[in-house]
Amino acid sequence: MADGKRARDEAERRAALDRAAELAGAPYLQGFYGDWAVELQGRMRDRLEKLHLELGELGARRADFDVAIEHFRRASELDEFRESTRLALMEALVRAGNRPAALAEYEKLKSRLRAELGVEPLPETDETVRRLLAGETVSDWPSSTEAQPKPGQRDAKIGQARIKSGMQGSSR
Repeated sequence: MADGKRARDEAERRAALDRAAELAGAPYLQGFYGDWAVELQGRMRDRLEKLHLELGELGARRADFDVAIEHFRRASELDEFRESTRLALMEALVRAGNRPAALAEYEKLKSRLRAELGVEPLPETDETVRRLLAGETVSDWPSSTEAQPKPGQRDAKIGQARIKSGMQGSSR
């Protein structure tokens, strides 16, 4: 994670954070149950959650919503009650065109909050979900149509456009 903080640009930062996420994939201090181990495990879980939130945000800012969904989902698994993380996941799902999955996430959050804590989602969460499902944007992420193509996609899109326009064999 220290490499990510020292990175000069977003791509370098993303690569360093991806490496950190890969390295931190295994359970930390598995099999140790002393108070000291539980405390360290909690700290590591919090750092890992923060790491996945940042990677999700970086993906969303590139309109790479599949990557954003993966990381927001992993962060939400680390803290199942954090409504802001679930909202980020829901917005990424909506932006990726999967409104039913976003609604299912909301229902899962409501059920978990009721069953385990005996509370309802915050009014702000309800309002944000209503806005998302109505098609409004909440975050300042670009839409997938505004984003730059991923490596290799540009040529494929040009080829598809040529096929559609009847210029299959044409080249410049």
